[in-house]
Amino acid sequence: MWFRSKPPAYINDIHHKVPLLNVIMSADHMNLFFLAFKDYCTLFKETNNQLSPINDWFSTNKPFLIVDKTKCTLICSSANDDLPLQPQKLHFGSKEVKRSRYTKFLGIVIDENLNWKLHIHIESKLLTQIRIICQGLKILNNKVMNMLYFSFVNPYLIYSDLAWR
Repeated sequence: MWFRSKPPAYINDIHHKVPLLNVIMSADHMNLFFLAFKDYCTLFKETNNQLSPINDWFSTNKPFLIVDKTKCTLICSSANDDLPLQPQKLHFGSKEVKRSRYTKFLGIVIDENLNWKLHIHIESKLLTQIRIICQGLKILNNKVMNMLYFSFVNPYLIYSDLAWR
């Protein structure tokens, strides 16, 4: 006879643990969005309060989370908003979540001032790959050109398209 003490845990149910956070998951990434409060102290306090049940859920259900790769990005509505130079710390369990000036979300690089310069720089690499493929038009057959396109160009376009929908 076999008894199950609790139902299986599904990562898709984690948003029930944190009603104040907007949880967006894709493949092996989970993004948590918290709308800003009037001041940064309240924002960090509430975010730490919301991270606590997520930490408990991870401890109980044993999925693997690499806190050292986890980042926090404070996003302002305009470049004129002043972010604190030394904001309070976010913690996941006993580890500190590092602050980053930018983050990648569904292929789009977003910085703390919603500036597109870094994303444009990264996408310019895509143009270099397209240029290389175009140079191969004269010497490569269609099958090889298709393979190069679907290997180097198409993933950028498809993945970024999801972020805009």
